[in-house]
Amino acid sequence: MVYEAVGTVYIWLTPLLGVGFYLWRRYRTQKRYYFPITLFFLYTLYFEIDRDMILFSFILLALLYHYFLAEKIEHTMNCIFCIDLIYVLYAYLGYYLINLFLAFLFNLPFPEFTPLYFIYIV
Repeated sequence: MVYEAVGTVYIWLTPLLGVGFYLWRRYRTQKRYYFPITLFFLYTLYFEIDRDMILFSFILLALLYHYFLAEKIEHTMNCIFCIDLIYVLYAYLGYYLINLFLAFLFNLPFPEFTPLYFIYIV
């Protein structure tokens, strides 16, 4: 399985989440997006279970983005590259912040903010 081969290399696992978030952003505007969205949600659930992260946190982040930010960002900016950059920043920094909030809420250990986040963003 491709995920097992890639998942064992820690530095490549999180960039695949960014790619999944980008593809979800691209498919969410189409009418027949249910299959890619379902694959994205299953992938994130498997990733969170495999890495002992808070379940449904990335899905919660994606839904918050979809209902509160997506339309505003896409209507405000015309630069496609700038929009993609904002999505990547939102995906990684938002994922850290939502895990930090949920860890505080459920009295769990706080996640570490390591320099790897900046590598993933670049």
